[in-house]
Amino acid sequence: MSGGITVSYATARLPREKVFRDPVHNYIYVQHQVILDLINSREFQRLRRIKQLGTASLIFHGAEHSRFTHSLGVYEVTRQICDNFQRNYPTKTPGDGGWDDNERLTALCAALLHDIGHGPYSHTFEHIFHTDHEAITAEILTSPKTEVNQILRRISPTFPQEVASVIQKTYPNPQVVQMISSQIDADRMDYLLRDAYYTGTEYGTFDLTRILRVMRPYKDGIAFAMNGMHAVEDYIVSRFQMYQQVYFHPVSRSMEVVLDHLLGRANELYQAGKSDESFIPHLLLPFFNHQFDLEDYLNLDDGVLTTYFIHWRQSPDEILADLAYRFLDRKPLKSAIFDEQTQKQLPHLRDLIRSVGFNTDYYTATDNSYDLPYDDAYDPKVTHPLTQIELQEPDGSLRELSTVSDLVNAIRGKFTGDQRFFFPKEMLNPGNDAPEIFQPVFDEFGSYIQNDQLIDRKALIKVTPKLIAVDIDGTLLNPQNTLKATTITAIQAATTAGIKVVLCTGRPLTGVQPYLDALGLHGDDQYVITYNGGLVQTTTGMVLASTPLSYADYVDLEAFARKARIHFHVVTPDHLYTADRNISRYTVKESQLVNLPLRFREAAAMDPHLLMPTAVYIDEVAKIDALQLPATFYQRFYVVRTDPHFIEVMAPQTNKGNALQKLATHLDLPLTTVMAIGDQDNDLPMITTAGLGVAMGNANDRVKAAADVTTLTNADDGVAAAIYKYVLNPDLA
Repeated sequence: MSGGITVSYATARLPREKVFRDPVHNYIYVQHQVILDLINSREFQRLRRIKQLGTASLIFHGAEHSRFTHSLGVYEVTRQICDNFQRNYPTKTPGDGGWDDNERLTALCAALLHDIGHGPYSHTFEHIFHTDHEAITAEILTSPKTEVNQILRRISPTFPQEVASVIQKTYPNPQVVQMISSQIDADRMDYLLRDAYYTGTEYGTFDLTRILRVMRPYKDGIAFAMNGMHAVEDYIVSRFQMYQQVYFHPVSRSMEVVLDHLLGRANELYQAGKSDESFIPHLLLPFFNHQFDLEDYLNLDDGVLTTYFIHWRQSPDEILADLAYRFLDRKPLKSAIFDEQTQKQLPHLRDLIRSVGFNTDYYTATDNSYDLPYDDAYDPKVTHPLTQIELQEPDGSLRELSTVSDLVNAIRGKFTGDQRFFFPKEMLNPGNDAPEIFQPVFDEFGSYIQNDQLIDRKALIKVTPKLIAVDIDGTLLNPQNTLKATTITAIQAATTAGIKVVLCTGRPLTGVQPYLDALGLHGDDQYVITYNGGLVQTTTGMVLASTPLSYADYVDLEAFARKARIHFHVVTPDHLYTADRNISRYTVKESQLVNLPLRFREAAAMDPHLLMPTAVYIDEVAKIDALQLPATFYQRFYVVRTDPHFIEVMAPQTNKGNALQKLATHLDLPLTTVMAIGDQDNDLPMITTAGLGVAMGNANDRVKAAADVTTLTNADDGVAAAIYKYVLNPDLA
């Protein structure tokens, strides 16, 4: 389209061509005055301050290049295409499909300006504030207020809209449109090579020179010579690799989530009137209020947002400050791939994250990134149809690329990518400062993730267990604290079938012995986990593993008991020891229950070499409810309330899950072949560690949520029911 062109400015050439050194194209040649004027415009210079790859520079440290450099590169590729077309395929008669060089300036301007509407952090900003960079590009080109528009109007009054129509894919000449936007265009060719160069990823490279040489115009667009098929094929594969390795990099997507939530939090605080005056981002207010104009948009760039982020690190709002810290200091969220099946677990995982103190609105997200490497299904009815890549035979006939290339045919029409669930890395790596009270939650959360993928734990049900770990109180025993005959029969049937049955309890061995006798579990090849995982033993008493408290631990715990005026005792394999002359009736009851003699002994008189698997704060329910242990205790120890009347304190690595894992390793059994049954919080670690976690029908809600399945209550022979269903008759499960 060349109607109304003012010859003097449209054809004005620089006295001496301007060159820009470039690491990708070596030199970028500017020959037209209008192109140089556009480059020097305010709107185009702004692109220097907007990164091409956004958050990807936080993963690929060299990827600091800008939209400015990319736009120059697209211009240069387009210039080379025009030179090739004019030199080798000029039009001779109207409608012959050759190149009309009167279209050159339109193509060059569209190439140079195609990204001028990008905002800071591009796509993330668009998502938050519902902007459209292509629509803003058109507005920049057509608004009389912009320098770009004023320059373009010197060509002709209609020229700004003509350039905009190329970018909007409505321009009548398909050759010009396809130069800028198609499955193989100047835009894609430059960003693949440029992004590969700056990220240091060689698989993004391809033979640009060869592709440009085999390009040729025809009536309906642009084709490629048949003998250039392998160069085009290489381009398609390079693009595929770049999307998988760079553009869809999970850490880059994670940082986009952090950025998204950071801006979202600032917006929420402002809308709720909770923004501290000194932290209000005034240049963003038009976007918060959904009343921005073009000038507001052009005032923003990456540096403006970064300045606000630095300021927000000092915000009194903890979430805003933390998200700013995570983004600026590169603290990405972790992620795991999920599918339709494992997606059902996301609400529960969010509940776990919420239970340790994270706001799931800001610390979790789902994201899907998919790309179609090559689409041969041209549909002119869609808004922006993708054109097929056509190969031209020597006789002029056209063949679609995938019909010739086996490689392209293998990936055509196939979306590649994944869906990810993002969450705080602290859920998998809580660190030494994390309160031990949350360890069961972290253990459970981690059990759902394997090799960066959410796993369907219930799929493990079909694996026949070879070891059954059974809690005692509330699980093995009925509400009357007795063993029912049906439970004994089921366990003996399992042991006869070669299945190991292991009692896992907070009790010492002496408190377990009557049940071992009733079940017939005797000898050095039968095992028991006692003291909530503090000891792993044979039923004859041989200790296989232990995580005891130290004497110093005991001294600190006992001193706090005296200060808090709460009853306290420590348990050893042979005795219960209390330093309180006013012995609690609950301690006496516990001594009788576990069949261990009770001894009074002042702390200073305790043998420092005693094996102390657990210590217990024990008293009236109201006093235990009101007891506030020091925060340092939760950091030093594993603390768990296993009964309304007492809180148990153990060494930090002590829990039934770790003990079960040690026993499975000793027996050379994979955890997928382990079934664990329990009802209370102290059972959570083993339920989440085992391949099949079973909650009793009388279990608390946390245990039921963490378990893979729920059996009957202890009043209804829940243990027996689980053994028959999942062990002795797994096909019926």
